[in-house]
Amino acid sequence: MKTAYISTIPKIEAVQLEYMSPDSRSGKEWDSLVAASTTSGFRQSMPWAHLQAQLGSRVIHVGLFQRGSLVGGAIGYLSGKPNGTEIPRIVIPEGPVLDWLDDAHSAESIDKITTLLQDKATKLGAAGIRIAPRVTPHVMHLLRDFSPVSDNSLPRQTMCLDLRNNSQQLFAAMQPEARYNVQLARKNLSVKEYESSEALQWFYSMLKDAGNRDEGARPFGDWGKSPSPGGAQCCPALPHLTTMCDTLCSSGMAKIYVARHNGAVLAAALMIKFGQRATLLYAAAAQDHECATMAGYGLLWNMIERSRLMGCKIFDLNGFGEQAQACNLAPLTRQFNGNMMRFVGAWDFQFSKFVRLIYSA
Repeated sequence: MKTAYISTIPKIEAVQLEYMSPDSRSGKEWDSLVAASTTSGFRQSMPWAHLQAQLGSRVIHVGLFQRGSLVGGAIGYLSGKPNGTEIPRIVIPEGPVLDWLDDAHSAESIDKITTLLQDKATKLGAAGIRIAPRVTPHVMHLLRDFSPVSDNSLPRQTMCLDLRNNSQQLFAAMQPEARYNVQLARKNLSVKEYESSEALQWFYSMLKDAGNRDEGARPFGDWGKSPSPGGAQCCPALPHLTTMCDTLCSSGMAKIYVARHNGAVLAAALMIKFGQRATLLYAAAAQDHECATMAGYGLLWNMIERSRLMGCKIFDLNGFGEQAQACNLAPLTRQFNGNMMRFVGAWDFQFSKFVRLIYSA
């Protein structure tokens, strides 16, 4: 039974939106809304939706309007196939985009989104919704019609650095081993930033090698996507990664960083910048080189400093700090002593029994 909240605000209308270009006026309006939200992120952005469409995903976009103004919504991706083993559902990573601090607004918005998507369930070929907003457990009472999912593909917790602090404050907050290695890296390491797929081959080789060493590791990149078939789980397939870099680097949303010592590539990472948050999406360092440890620290510190200079207020380690799923960089990220943030994780809303029977038959 749905939970009722008394609301005196104007009614909210949910509308399924047509595809919009990231560069269009409506696309920029949506991205401004998402970027201003502390409970969402780049996976609800138009460039990310455009990327997923290029990779073959069915994209479903719902807008929430109040008195004709856009106030929220969700971008979902259809996962699974009706004739496959996985029941199809619409996954909404880092969403929906709502004012989660307003119970009445959030309750009505969630109801509008689930009702609209359930009405279109047969056409969309979906039997449910999976959401994973960046909200803390204090809003769990709003998810009474949902069921928690134990197998989360997005981190339930992540470590974030407050980039409103200056470099000296960030450096002083790190553990001694991290400070020592960063100082070594400043003297011996060169880090270059790439805004195109020029560095893709180095980056891919580093990720693949790290994934082969650390079997079962998988950084949080593409929610709803399966790990690379026939390859290391830590590394997406090369065509997938190529499309990602071509799409996101060209829009300025993604940057590749490569760390070298005496010309040898020792570490590489892919960073996403959206709004005022920089996110470490994929990263790996060489293991069979005497300077590999220094390179990992130096690469991360360089990215942190550049993010701060770009105007970012948060550097998100994307689950790397607490969970050992960031290839071989996970242990050292903990030593940057960021703030641990814990989220509610992923929750499922099942559509009507009639719809589910279509796919379970």
